Parts: sequence; C-alpha cells; structure tokens
Amino acid sequence: METTCRKVERSCIACREKREQQQLIRFVLAPDKTIVVDYRHRLPGRGAYICIDRGCIDTAVARNCFDRAFRQKLPAQQGEELVSAVAEAIGQRLLGLLGIARKAGGVASGTSQIQAILDRGEVHLLIAAVDAPAGTVSKALKTAEAHGVKTARFADRESLGRVAGRDGRSLIGITNEQFAESLALEIKRLQQIAGEN
Repeated sequence: METTCRKVERSCIACREKREQQQLIRFVLAPDKTIVVDYRHRLPGRGAYICIDRGCIDTAVARNCFDRAFRQKLPAQQGEELVSAVAEAIGQRLLGLLGIARKAGGVASGTSQIQAILDRGEVHLLIAAVDAPAGTVSKALKTAEAHGVKTARFADRESLGRVAGRDGRSLIGITNEQFAESLALEIKRLQQIAGEN
C-alpha cells in the first residue's frame, strides 16, 4: 500500500496566493488584541498567514486583512512594526541554527581558520558580520566567491562570537551542508522581509 504525504497549504491574507504552510509567516492574536509573530508555527489559536515578503505585509496592513482573518476589529497596525518583529524572529531563528550547528561541529570561526578551510573546500556557507572591518573579511569573501561558496552578511560581531563560543567574530564558516542550506534559506527570508530581494 502506497502512502502519500500531503502538504498543508494556506492562503496569504494579502495576495490570496496558496502556498505550503512552511513558506508563509504565521501571526496569532494575543489576548490584548496585539498581533504576534509565530515564526515556528507553534503558538495556539487561530492563525493568519502572510507570504515572506515585505509587500504582502504592507498590503495586509493597508487593507485591514488582519481584521478579516481574525474576524474582529483590531487596533490599527503599523507595517514597520510587523516587519521588524518578523525580522527579529528570523534573526533569532538564524542564531539558534548557528548555535546548533556549532554544537554539532559544523561551524568554524576566526579569520585564519576560515581561510584554511576555504582553501581546502570544506566551507558550504560563509557568514560575515555586518560590522566587520572590510579589510578583515574581503580576502575571505573573495576566496569564497572564487570557490563558489555562498556568502552572506548577518548579525554583528558580538552575536556571531556568542554563537561561536568566543569573543567577537567577523567570520563564521558553515562546514555542514544541511546546516548551510537551512541557514541560507533563513538568510534569504530575512533579505526578502528587509526588501533586499
């Protein structure tokens, strides 16, 4: 007997496009009638789904789509507040994934160590801190691009250092391919919310 796995689909409340549930951001209504981001899809209650796109969030706010989704009149929403809440949730998810990758031994940090493993072809994703000095990361970024390694800029040196279990880090290399794919997806989502893609 063959079993098929059905994918759960939801509609974006702004553009009405149907997508898999994991490709959308879920929002829930708190008891005080504030809208809360449920990025991991774990909070109880009725959910409203929006594409991972800044335009859809702005459209949902402008057209009062949350009122319709939650079937009640809600206080006026600010699109920028929702965008920053989503960006923060994605950022927390990224830092969590980096922490798990480090504990699994899939992360390397430090300029000299990164350069060595880049030359050996062991890096699948190179993350540079947004506040890293250009001189520190430029050589590693050029080497990564020459080897076809994906690169991204995310978080500050202090946050990357905390994840790496060290003081501030300008570079983090992901050596595990599955973690690199998950992190690249979350970084792409963060860029979409920020309006960079």
